[in-house]
Amino acid sequence: MFLSPINERQTASANTSALTIPDEPAAELSQLKELLRIDDDAQDGYLSQLLLAASQYAVQFLNRSLRTQSWKRTFDAFQQPGLAREYFAQTGLFLPYGPVKSISKLVAVAQDGTETDVTNFYLNNSDNEMRIYLKEGVSGRGFAYIIAEYVAGYGAIADVPALIQQGILQHAAYLFEHRGDCGADEAAKLSGAKGMYGMYRVRTAE
Repeated sequence: MFLSPINERQTASANTSALTIPDEPAAELSQLKELLRIDDDAQDGYLSQLLLAASQYAVQFLNRSLRTQSWKRTFDAFQQPGLAREYFAQTGLFLPYGPVKSISKLVAVAQDGTETDVTNFYLNNSDNEMRIYLKEGVSGRGFAYIIAEYVAGYGAIADVPALIQQGILQHAAYLFEHRGDCGADEAAKLSGAKGMYGMYRVRTAE
């Protein structure tokens, strides 16, 4: 029933891995208990696990960070034909799991492992297009890939959009009331959580 932490998302030219996994859910335990009409604290531990599982599911389904976490995205093979376009100012480097708060590290890595800081860039952090735009191409020969490490998420529970919180609560409540009857994905659908997420889901991009 519970979800594995997000480890990696791969595309044709890049892969993304979570450097940190939030250990707190993106909705309030008190609200879940109110929804379930539970007055005592006997099941708080279990309910908290359900909230965390539903929150992790929401991150994967929405392709968004909710609570603050760090990510690493590696853009492969700078020198390969057809991929070099990603490293010029016109196209940008797509960062999944926004909203992006800050760029912790941006380096070009040579084939021998030597890292060169990339400092001449800006971040376009519109809702559905989180991209790093290089103001100039990465110079030099022999670069194997570019690494971006970044911090993303809304932050506190109060900053997570209300409809996303409501979807997480409904998902967790359904898992509690129907425990053992279905998996997390089916529960998200049957609980109405997926419908609540609606416009907040973003494309995974290239």
